[in-house]
Amino acid sequence: MRARRPLPGLALAVWLAWLGLASPGLAGVTAEVEPREIELGESALLRVVVDDDRPATVALSGLTDFLVTPRGQVVGNRTAEGTSGTVAVYRFELIPKRAGELTLPPLAVTMGEKTTHTPALRLVVRPRPAPPPDLTGREFALDAQISNAAPFVGELFRYTLRLFRSRAVETAAVTPPEFPGFAAIPLPGQRDGEITVGGRHFAVTEVDYLLRPTRSGQVDLAPGAAACREVADPDHVGGARSRTCAGPPLAVTVRPLPPFPGPGTWSGLVGRANLTVRLEPPGLGVGMRPTLVVTVSGRGNLPDVSPPPVPLPQGVTAQALAPQDDGSYGPTDYQGTRTFRYLLAAMPPNGQPWPEIRLTFFDPETASYTTVRARPEMPTAPASGVGTPEPAVHPDLPPVTTRDATPPSWPLVLLLALAGPGLFLADGIWRQRRSRPAALAGASPSALAEALRRAAPDQATAPPAVRDARSRLERLLYSGRPVDPAELATAMASGRRVLEDSMRGRRKRGLRRPGT
Repeated sequence: MRARRPLPGLALAVWLAWLGLASPGLAGVTAEVEPREIELGESALLRVVVDDDRPATVALSGLTDFLVTPRGQVVGNRTAEGTSGTVAVYRFELIPKRAGELTLPPLAVTMGEKTTHTPALRLVVRPRPAPPPDLTGREFALDAQISNAAPFVGELFRYTLRLFRSRAVETAAVTPPEFPGFAAIPLPGQRDGEITVGGRHFAVTEVDYLLRPTRSGQVDLAPGAAACREVADPDHVGGARSRTCAGPPLAVTVRPLPPFPGPGTWSGLVGRANLTVRLEPPGLGVGMRPTLVVTVSGRGNLPDVSPPPVPLPQGVTAQALAPQDDGSYGPTDYQGTRTFRYLLAAMPPNGQPWPEIRLTFFDPETASYTTVRARPEMPTAPASGVGTPEPAVHPDLPPVTTRDATPPSWPLVLLLALAGPGLFLADGIWRQRRSRPAALAGASPSALAEALRRAAPDQATAPPAVRDARSRLERLLYSGRPVDPAELATAMASGRRVLEDSMRGRRKRGLRRPGT
């Protein structure tokens, strides 16, 4: 049985765009760099966010103070305060060439024939720590450095021990001091380098810890210690020697957080965050229980964040599930997501809005509390229908920005308004002649992933080929890892083939096609 032909959306979109009800041209563009303060030799991540998933070009010629390496693209949806849409995040690793307060100039972002610019950004690059002043004439020395001598309570900062040695060693062990008043997280691995001081060559080993203050006040960190065993000298009687050295004590002044002014509840997060809320799935079949998903993404002490208060519509009850953390500790703090899920016993009636969900965090860079807000899109389909799941939201997606719309001139509006019926007629003829496989050929990565979701809304019962193609494409789009263009193209080609095979099979069986 042939499905009913959908509303001619192409003609409607073109018509409304020119009437000023949709935003033509290049979408909103913004940018951010994280972290905002690094040491020379470290890297920062630049994210350029375009409110559209159509291909865009970012001009990087103005970044003369940096070595720039593309780190892939992330595509997803974001919804907040009634605004939703597809966004693409273009990521670039920046390695500064010099120390100082560096400016990232506005970057030109081009999509088709339209060009706009990102805002200018600032990045503080500190010089590498100088070697200990008494290193000259010594064979072994241990130094200690902190990235922030006056953190707020709950603000993560880095403690680094650096072992210098001018003689070969069989073993070397570095022991940190006790950290009273701090939660300490050892960072994996170590950094090895070389330095020449006073004509003597030293090997340098660095180990890092992230410290999170748990109370305010002056804290004195005791010296760390290092123990080394030299390589045996054949001319030395008694074999290899063991050597020990101690690092300097350090003082940290932990600032208390200012009183929370309200209203609402503070989440306990010290850092920066974005809030996204969605329903899984947004369209429900009979007997299905929806899940409300609240995701906090950003940086700071995310594993310690409390769930934001979740107001429920009238007649809806919820069962809280265990939170899930997805992230890692980096050189300066923790970055990732903390997700809270609530199993709902019922859905509110169509048309009833979901109350706004709020998350308040303390931003140490501005020394102030900030509140972000979000609410899920409510389903508009009947309870027996099947909705379209929203693509996952990645922590690379910043808070929503608004798009700029340029209203057309009134003569053009009148002309296009009169031409509207002709557009609908032409669109109908065009849709009748165009096959569904041809439409898939021009689909964007996120649109193709959405089509695979429609074809397999339930992963447990989905055909293996559809399930595998959907998982493969979503893993590339939303995992946050650098995207290989060839691998993405292969995954998209596989997804199109699976959808075409699925559509042919459904037409042979006389069933409705997915998404119709």
